[in-house]
Amino acid sequence: MKSSTYSLMAIALLMLAVIVYAAGFQYFRAKAFPMVIAGIVLCLALVELAKDLRGRRAGKLAYEKQARQVGAKDVTGKYLIEGAWLAGFCLAVYLLGFLIALPLFGVSYLVSHGRRWTSAIAVGVATTVALYGIFFYLLEVSWYPGIILDGLGW
Repeated sequence: MKSSTYSLMAIALLMLAVIVYAAGFQYFRAKAFPMVIAGIVLCLALVELAKDLRGRRAGKLAYEKQARQVGAKDVTGKYLIEGAWLAGFCLAVYLLGFLIALPLFGVSYLVSHGRRWTSAIAVGVATTVALYGIFFYLLEVSWYPGIILDGLGW
């Protein structure tokens, strides 16, 4: 087996342990957030593990071929660009809060990576509405408002 298979197994086991540990919490609000997040990560890890064990290597082989053609400097530059996107998202959350930063980041990221405006806006709005519904209404977790909106009294 490959090292990625072992990593996926470790992630799945760790998330299963988080779910079992959180299930023992006394209050629903205390256990809901870690169980939801760990459940999502567990599902994603199991899907990737299933793909890995089935031997779907066509995508991986194409990726490895492309990585060899591109070279190490270009790959490092791509990592730096993606890191800058992540840092920009964190800064936007700090300044504007989750409710504004999430769709703003989603739309700008998708458009900059070649999506059409209509589909980018639809995905950004749908993601924000879904996460707002899950965390604000179901889990009753308040979102960070950001220093600008907090300063305005929102």
